[in-house]
Amino acid sequence: MIPIQTKGEFITAEKFAKRAEQLITSYQKQAPELRCRVEIRADVPGILVSQGNLLIGKHSRFSVDSIDATLAHEIETHLLTYFNGTTQPFKQFHLGMANYEPLQEGLAVFAEYLVGGLTAKRLRDIAARVITVHSLIAGADFIQVFKQLNFEYGFTEHQAFFITMRVFRGGGFTKDAVYLKGISQLLKYLARGGSLELLYLGKLAQEHIPLIEELKWRKVLKTNVLTPNFLKNTQTKKLLRRACSGLSVIELIKKE
Repeated sequence: MIPIQTKGEFITAEKFAKRAEQLITSYQKQAPELRCRVEIRADVPGILVSQGNLLIGKHSRFSVDSIDATLAHEIETHLLTYFNGTTQPFKQFHLGMANYEPLQEGLAVFAEYLVGGLTAKRLRDIAARVITVHSLIAGADFIQVFKQLNFEYGFTEHQAFFITMRVFRGGGFTKDAVYLKGISQLLKYLARGGSLELLYLGKLAQEHIPLIEELKWRKVLKTNVLTPNFLKNTQTKKLLRRACSGLSVIELIKKE
């Protein structure tokens, strides 16, 4: 385990990769068939899971205060749902069912909450992406959106540039709008008594859950091979019960 103690400290991509490899190894002990490469690449701006592999930007730095949340988001959500999906009889479960992104990203953000890493700053950034996507679609250019975030919403120049760059990359990355939608829909699902474990079967869309429940009942679908280790944690169970009682998105960052 890499020692991480100083608040406000950052670690390099290489050290983060070692932490990720350690976590993946812990899951491989439960499921030896899990195959995942951790790659540090110059052509990746941050971190992402692609086809079951973890790709880390060579020049990325990671705040020590958000490492557990990042691992829960990328590995214990995106990687696990991909792997569980590969064990199902239909390829859609690991490739992604139609309109799966909102639930997948909502589940990943919820994982950040369950490990105690969803901060007001993180939620504010997610909300800012929605505003940025809306402005992009409405026809605003890069400079207009940057100034909107900087002057109107009070983001620093660095923050405003990074958020704008993230959304404008490749001509427009509008997927960033679904994170907030996804976590909001997930909270409503849990408040209605929905099963969190069911969502780790693969990359699912919320509208397909009744069908998935039917397929499970008929024993067409298999039980999850892996579920996040953090779900066994006492504090996590407490946070999950709190969320299932009926919370809004903003209430996730409020202290009890």
